[in-house]
Amino acid sequence: QGFCSSRSLESPFTMPWFQWTAVLFAATAAHATTVYDSETVAMLEWAVPVNQSAADLYRELTLQLIAPTQQEPGCLHFDIYEDVAPNTMEPRIWQYLVFRNKAAHEAHMASPVVTTWIAAIQGLLKDEKLQELTLDSSMELPLQCANEVASVVVLVKMYTEDVADYPLVAKASVDLINSTRSEPGCAYYDQLVPPVATNEIS
Repeated sequence: QGFCSSRSLESPFTMPWFQWTAVLFAATAAHATTVYDSETVAMLEWAVPVNQSAADLYRELTLQLIAPTQQEPGCLHFDIYEDVAPNTMEPRIWQYLVFRNKAAHEAHMASPVVTTWIAAIQGLLKDEKLQELTLDSSMELPLQCANEVASVVVLVKMYTEDVADYPLVAKASVDLINSTRSEPGCAYYDQLVPPVATNEIS
C-alpha cells in the first residue's frame, strides 16, 4: 500500500487539472488485441470505507473480483487502485472497468461473483460513486499492462471554464494519445468522456 499526493495544475486552457497518484493493485488488458469502438463502455467507481478495518475487508473482497472479471468475454480491461482522499486522508479504493458494450456490463453486474460481492460489502462503505464514461476516440487498441507494484497511476480530470472551449480541448487531448502511448514508460493510457456531452474529460 502507499499514499498519494494531490495537486492542481495550471493548463494552457486555464482550467483546473486534478491529479492523483495511486497504488496499482492490478492492471491487465484482458483482450489486448480488441479494438475499442463506439459501443465500448468504461466505468469508474470509487469507494470510501467507514474505517480502516472496513477498508481492509473491502480491499480483500474487491481484489477477489479481478480474475473472474478479466475472464468475462465482454471485459476489455479491469484495474483496481487505491489512494488517499486529499481532504480527509481516508483510503479510497477505485475500480476502472472497460466493457465491450452495455450488455457486457449488465452481464458482469448480474454474475454470481458480483452479486455475492455486493452482498458481502454491505455496511463497509460510507461514500461511493459510480460514473459511466465513454472512450474519447474509437478504434484504439488497449495496451497490455504489467502487474508491477512500483507502477504509478495518474487520473487527470479536466473541466473547461467555458463549454464553448470543449471542442478545442478535446482535439488537443486526442492528439496526446499516440505520443503518450509511444512513451517507453507508459503501460496504459485512455481518455474518457461522459456519455452526455459536458465540459469534462478524464
